[in-house]
Amino acid sequence: MRNQPGTENVRGNVMDSLAMALQVAPAISEITDGERRAGFDYTSRHYLDISGEEFLRKFDAHELPEDDPRVKKVLRRLPLVRPEMLATNCR
Repeated sequence: MRNQPGTENVRGNVMDSLAMALQVAPAISEITDGERRAGFDYTSRHYLDISGEEFLRKFDAHELPEDDPRVKKVLRRLPLVRPEMLATNCR
């Protein structure tokens, strides 16, 4: 899948967030899937006024603005709902 022009920084920010998340991986594994989803949903609604599910849809479709600091805040929580990203360091 090709990235839309200008989305490279968003992808880079995700990788930076994943590196930070690796430091807290043991803590993440101690919470339930429901708690992870709820935490991600709360963060997405708090910063962007959209559900976590809608955020993931927009993320996958490359529809998020790369320079929005609110998006970056939610991206830091992405490993909560996509824990496979911690293990593979990729999308």
